[in-house]
Amino acid sequence: MSKYSENIPGDIKSAIGWMLDELEEDGPLLDVGCSTGYFGSFIKNTAGIQVFGIEVSKDAEKARKVLDGVYSFDLEKEWPSEVYERNYKYIFFGDVLEHLKDPEKVLKQASKLLKKNGKVFVSIPNIAHMSIRLELLSGNFQYEKMGILDNTHLKYFTKNSFSGIAQSAGYNIKSINYTLDEYPSRFIKKQVEKSGLKTTDKFWSLADKVEARAYQYKFVLTPQDEQTARKDPKVSKPKKPVLERDNFINDLQQQVKNLRQHAQEQAKIIDHQQKEIKELDRIWYRAPRKAINAVSEIKRKIRTKN
Repeated sequence: MSKYSENIPGDIKSAIGWMLDELEEDGPLLDVGCSTGYFGSFIKNTAGIQVFGIEVSKDAEKARKVLDGVYSFDLEKEWPSEVYERNYKYIFFGDVLEHLKDPEKVLKQASKLLKKNGKVFVSIPNIAHMSIRLELLSGNFQYEKMGILDNTHLKYFTKNSFSGIAQSAGYNIKSINYTLDEYPSRFIKKQVEKSGLKTTDKFWSLADKVEARAYQYKFVLTPQDEQTARKDPKVSKPKKPVLERDNFINDLQQQVKNLRQHAQEQAKIIDHQQKEIKELDRIWYRAPRKAINAVSEIKRKIRTKN
């Protein structure tokens, strides 16, 4: 028995209620990473549709007793031919993709099983949740047995980053739901001040956004066709601080280069002027004494007038 089958949600209906509203009478549904089949069997009995599963662990034995069929294989290796014997109206990835090396590749593979009017349900943890932000702020990143920093997670997602992966895998985003896990503002303020920082109005505006409060995102995806793929705006990738730092350094280096070039040009001008002054001095000292006296007399008269 896996650690996930030992931690079955107490209220399964609330946990997958966001999916039930999307289900119609026809099916079937493929539950990827179905564990012992506790979600799948609930859907089967509630929605009245066929439910099949994929489970690589020993939990597959229990799942076969409650689902209409279970395949047991590694999602990141070759998929067995029998999986392609039917198409599915619905495919469910319930907290599965974060355990994979290449979730985009698996999503693309799953699309081959999806009917044209089908839907893919995906739930993922949010690495940008306030709890993780505060932990990183204190310089920590501690893995846990369960939760966002589950010690078996290989990938971490934000709403924006997963949206990009879904689109690249050939899906449109029909809707995004979320599960909130709120942190008291007084607690947040205390943690931030421990790091020597202050909570400004800008900080609280960011802290109040869903991106900081959502513990889990729940995506409903539909397959793209050529027309929707062209219309659907691509998710823009946010600028990474390390890139902004490198750009800042490159700008400074360019400014230094420009200043050095300007200084070299000015040095050439000064050198040229110094040579001209020396030449004038040479001409001056070689000039006839009578001319020098005449110039001196003119200067004396000028001073006298002033």
